[in-house]
Amino acid sequence: MTTGELLAAHQSRTDLIRQYANEAEPAVFAKKWTAILERCAVWFSSMPLRPEEHAEPGGAFRATVEVAYFAMRLSGGQKFGADKPSEQRRRLEPQYLYALFLAACCSRLDEPCRHFQFHRAVDGAEWLPALHGAFGPWLGDGSYRVTRRAAALPVERMRTALLAREILGQDILASLDSEVLSELFAAINPEPRPVTLESLLHKV
Repeated sequence: MTTGELLAAHQSRTDLIRQYANEAEPAVFAKKWTAILERCAVWFSSMPLRPEEHAEPGGAFRATVEVAYFAMRLSGGQKFGADKPSEQRRRLEPQYLYALFLAACCSRLDEPCRHFQFHRAVDGAEWLPALHGAFGPWLGDGSYRVTRRAAALPVERMRTALLAREILGQDILASLDSEVLSELFAAINPEPRPVTLESLLHKV
């Protein structure tokens, strides 16, 4: 499946994300938000997420879009930076909303590899995300074989956060205040249930 096909399949969700993003200019939404979804589509290509959940071709990307949508939906009424002075809070709230979207998009980058191994048909090479980067360019136009692991690999938050830098890029990282950036990486977490001391960003 091409990037365009993956995005087109989830256009309705993307349109709803745009409503919650509250960006006045379509070009700004495309540059900041749609571009991240495009990078995720390139990252996952047509791979599934888990054996029993989002297991169809393209399932990993579908999970990404759905999690991003529901995170944005749950953001309504949340008071990010509530302990800040009003002027600072007004400046940081849009950054927190964007960070929420980014964390939702990036928290499952490692999930398919925890459950499956992906081998390129042309040469039998195995995809190693930390080494090869996005699956789409590594695979090219060829086919691949999916093998289920005997047991899922353990969750490693640090590994997922490192992979997230492939999606985020230096331009996005540089645009966020240090406190928002810190909470963003703390919220990039494949564990589905945050513990009590997690930030509001991760709880949402």
